[in-house]
Amino acid sequence: MTDNKIIDTDEWIQWIKDGIGKEYINYHYYNEFQNINCVGTGKFRKVYQVNWTSLNTIVALKFLESSNFMKEIFNELKLLHKVNFHTNIIQFFGITERKSNAGSSYSCLFLNMQDNGTLRDYLKIISQIHRNTIKLADFGLSRRTDVSSSVEEIFEMIPYIDPQYFKK
Repeated sequence: MTDNKIIDTDEWIQWIKDGIGKEYINYHYYNEFQNINCVGTGKFRKVYQVNWTSLNTIVALKFLESSNFMKEIFNELKLLHKVNFHTNIIQFFGITERKSNAGSSYSCLFLNMQDNGTLRDYLKIISQIHRNTIKLADFGLSRRTDVSSSVEEIFEMIPYIDPQYFKK
């Protein structure tokens, strides 16, 4: 790991700690979550359906497999904080930290759980185009278009064009 990457990671961690301290970001202990079941895996992360015992409700717990992805957590938190109350963005509740047996710790985001799995799975089940409200749920690798627009840097995006576009 380069010195610049270490400095960046330290700054991102400090930003998250400041957000928790100033109560912009809610922090909850990992032991507040029970009945942890994996519901999806991606290129860089796993998503679990868990029972949040404090509110006795089901939420999604999303965490990255490696601490090398601190920048993605930082970017996702920053974007979620900006758009948290928009009706088309999945609700962000806060973060927690999971410690491994080896002593490493991983930051986890917990969000509103959508019942039907991924949008791709849902559309396959009902065999039709989704005509209602779509909720955006993953901002981990998102960037401003002026920051990164190389096709080689796009991961796990499902190509989609709104059918209404073809009417024009």
